[in-house]
Amino acid sequence: MRFGVLLSLFSLTCCCGTHPLPDPLITNPADMVANVQPANDSGPEDTLFAVARIEYYGEGKARKAKVEIMGARPDRMRMNVLSFTDDLISVLTADGEGFTFFERGKPYCYTGPTCAAPVVSRVPMVSNPAALLVLLEGRVPLLKEPDDQQLTFSRKQGVYLLVLTREDLKQTLRVAPDGRTLVGAAMKQGGDKLFDITFEGKKKAGAHTVPERLRLVSGKPEADLSIEYREVEFGLQFHGDPFSFPCPVGTEVRYLSCDTEEAGE
Repeated sequence: MRFGVLLSLFSLTCCCGTHPLPDPLITNPADMVANVQPANDSGPEDTLFAVARIEYYGEGKARKAKVEIMGARPDRMRMNVLSFTDDLISVLTADGEGFTFFERGKPYCYTGPTCAAPVVSRVPMVSNPAALLVLLEGRVPLLKEPDDQQLTFSRKQGVYLLVLTREDLKQTLRVAPDGRTLVGAAMKQGGDKLFDITFEGKKKAGAHTVPERLRLVSGKPEADLSIEYREVEFGLQFHGDPFSFPCPVGTEVRYLSCDTEEAGE
């Protein structure tokens, strides 16, 4: 009987699957914002080049491929999707003004304002290439001038949850128990998910460190993209202008607008 009472008390005080509170425990949201504030800086270098393996899930389909990612601040980027024998599958270029997307074997080449790029490319967050470049580096731009800040520690997840809100925007940052390392972030607008990103592991890139793997899930359009870096280099000088891609001769150029929901074939 006495053993049963002790076991019950143990069960009440030691819930299985929970994480211990950090010591010291950070309770002031402003302190946590200050700890992760470097995510708002201009970044390690002006350019990014990476080779990675991607897995994409969306529209009931799964795709796996190799990708080359090129970025130049503040918002120019290019993604070459390659087969595992390095044959070109598709090209996407985007900046703050517009995009171009071409897929090998298709008679169409798509262009238009950047807001329409996810319709054909299916790349989450590419409608905001400046923000996407920051996320690809393992950083998260904090919501500016929030109306409210809240900080809790989730013993279930084992992370701090820093919640910033401004009007109908809600940003939740997941921070490791050390109070400094970002392991993920989510953004909602009016209750609808814009994106959720998770960072895993660490990979050296010269004098800098990036996540070894990241997973980016978007709400509209719904897509789940995982990127596992093989090579990452900052400060590379690109030859020519890789961010300007003319549609191949013989293809039909289709212009998409911001209210385009389906590109059609």
